[in-house]
Amino acid sequence: LTVNSRDAIQNLATIAGKHRHEASTVARCVDPGYIRRVHPRHMLPALYVLDSICENIYESYGRLFVPLVEGLFLIAYASSGDLDRDRMRDLLATWRTGAASGAELFGRNAQFSLE
Repeated sequence: LTVNSRDAIQNLATIAGKHRHEASTVARCVDPGYIRRVHPRHMLPALYVLDSICENIYESYGRLFVPLVEGLFLIAYASSGDLDRDRMRDLLATWRTGAASGAELFGRNAQFSLE
């Protein structure tokens, strides 16, 4: 994913949903290694993919990203420009109530640490 395309992000989340039985393999495609290797302008779209997958298919994927999300976010934030950082702060705000229950998407500890 090299552009911030809502259609592409939704398509990737749909594919992830169809492959729940391979959640750990799919999750490795968005893991910290990927975030560290891509150009900084591609990091925000990767976070949007992670967000879409976790908000829509938490049971299969969210638990896999809980231990990784803080590092993923901080790497992307530190490498990005001001406009992307503003968008990342907006994304972080959605994680406050992003879980199906209305709680923090990745848990209170991760949310507190990131904020």
